[in-house]
Amino acid sequence: MNPFDHIPDDLEIDILSRLPGTSLMNSQYLSKSWFSIIQNQRFSDSFNSRSLNRGSRLLIAFNNCEFTTKKADMRLFFFTASEEGENKSSSSLVANLAMTIPSTVDYYYTRSGSGTLAHGFLCCSYQGRFLICNPTTRQIVTLPESGNDVNKKLTFKLLGYDPIDDQYKAMFMMASRCGDGDVVHKVLTLGGGDNIKTLLWRKIKDNTGPYVPYTKGICINGIVYYGATRPNTDRVIVCFDVRFEKISLMNPPLYIKSWEVENVEKHEWSKKTLRFPLSWSNRIEINSHSYIGVNKSGEIILAPRLMPRDLESFYIFYFDLTSQCIRRVVDDEEFRHHYGIGNNGSCPVSISSEHFENVTFL
Repeated sequence: MNPFDHIPDDLEIDILSRLPGTSLMNSQYLSKSWFSIIQNQRFSDSFNSRSLNRGSRLLIAFNNCEFTTKKADMRLFFFTASEEGENKSSSSLVANLAMTIPSTVDYYYTRSGSGTLAHGFLCCSYQGRFLICNPTTRQIVTLPESGNDVNKKLTFKLLGYDPIDDQYKAMFMMASRCGDGDVVHKVLTLGGGDNIKTLLWRKIKDNTGPYVPYTKGICINGIVYYGATRPNTDRVIVCFDVRFEKISLMNPPLYIKSWEVENVEKHEWSKKTLRFPLSWSNRIEINSHSYIGVNKSGEIILAPRLMPRDLESFYIFYFDLTSQCIRRVVDDEEFRHHYGIGNNGSCPVSISSEHFENVTFL
C-alpha cells in the first residue's frame, strides 16, 4: 500500500506547491496521484504564479569547452542562484546545477547574440539549429529548420513570451553578414498541444531596413529588446512585439553611463551615475562587467563577462538608482570547485537576472 494514498488531496497539492521546481519534477515519480497533480495545467499555473511572486533568480550559463578537447565531455552548464543576506552591503550567492546540454560545441548561449530568457524558458542556437530549454523541467525542444542557406547568412534567434495570451513565440532573423541587404523576420508559435515537428515558420512584415544584432534579447512585458547596428554605424534598439508580431526600432542615448527610459514613444531617457566605493576598486573592472538587467527592487545589476581563472571569486553588483547605494554579491565557489571550472583558465559566462521556476511543458 502506498503511504501517499492516505494524504488528503488538498494537503498533497499544498505540499507540492511549496517545493522548489526541480524537487517537484523529481517528486512526480513517487506517486501516481502526485504525477497526476503535477501534470495538471491548473496546478502548473498556480505554481508558476507563486514562483513569480517569490521573485526572480539568476540564471548562470557557461561551458567547459575551454578545458577539454574531447567533444563527448563538452557540456553547457545552466545554474540557478538565489542570494543569501539580501540588502546587505556584501552577501553570497548560492548556485545550484539546473541542467546541462551535452556536446555543446554546436550550441552557444554564452556569447553575444542569439539567446534569450523568457518567462522561465531560454533559447540557444548555432548554424540554423534552434533549441528551447526549460532549466526547471529539463525539457529540451529542437525547433524545425527556419530557412535555406542559413550558413551563408547572418542569423539571429530569440524567444519571447506574451503574458496576455500566455503564449511563447520564437523569432528568426536572417540578413547579409555585412548588414547592407534585406532583413527577413520569421515567427513560430509554440505550445497549444501541436507536434513541434509540424510547426511552420511564417514570415512577418517589417520596415526596419538592414541591421546587424550585437546583443542578446531581453523579454519585458511582452516585448523583446536587443541591440543592433545600422549600415551607417548608428546603434539602435530593436523591439519585437510578441503578441502583435511587429518589429520596430528605438534610438538609444548617444553614450551610455546608466540611462533609464522614461517614454518609449518619444525616445526620452534620464541619466543616472554609478559610483563604486574605493575599497572595491581591486574587485571590479568596469570593462570586464556588463549590465544584465534590473531586479524587482529597481536595482541595476552588473555581472562579469568571464568566469575568473584559478577559481578566484567573482562579484555581481547591485546599484539602487533611488538611494544611490551599491551592494555586491560573491559566488560561493562550490559549484566551480565541484566541476573544476576555472582550474586552468577563464571562460565566458552569461548571467541573466529575470529567471523564475516554470513547470510548464511545451
